[in-house]
Amino acid sequence: MPHKLPSPTCTPDFCQILDDLGQPSNAAIAKALGISVRTVQTYRRENFAPRPVLLALFWLTRWGRSAANADAENQAKMMYSQAMAEKSENRRLRAQLAQLARIADFGCANDAGPAIPSGRALWLRHQAPRGSRPVRVTIPIAPAATASR
Repeated sequence: MPHKLPSPTCTPDFCQILDDLGQPSNAAIAKALGISVRTVQTYRRENFAPRPVLLALFWLTRWGRSAANADAENQAKMMYSQAMAEKSENRRLRAQLAQLARIADFGCANDAGPAIPSGRALWLRHQAPRGSRPVRVTIPIAPAATASR
């Protein structure tokens, strides 16, 4: 999982990292990193190692584990907050849907009643699921324009 962790901007120097790891042998470090023992000896002598080496060893130290744990805890808190927000939104939408279901079967809002001539009503099935009831839309007839001058 280290590839998913953010890269620390400031790492301890090579000797501090080795002290925190309990001063492992040069052979153990070389084997873990896939480098030669002589290279590890040079790193120890100069108290300097390339950044990839420092980062690889950093995640094994208490500082690296602490950073990983803090990141995991922060992510968990953020995901919990997001889940609670989604749950609240779901609850609100279910209540709204229940209210709409209670008032939904009273006809069209613009339906003037049974006295509408059949030529003024339009049944729409555009992109409706198969087997669904059509939507009735009433088309108002505009009064004839009078030419009075």
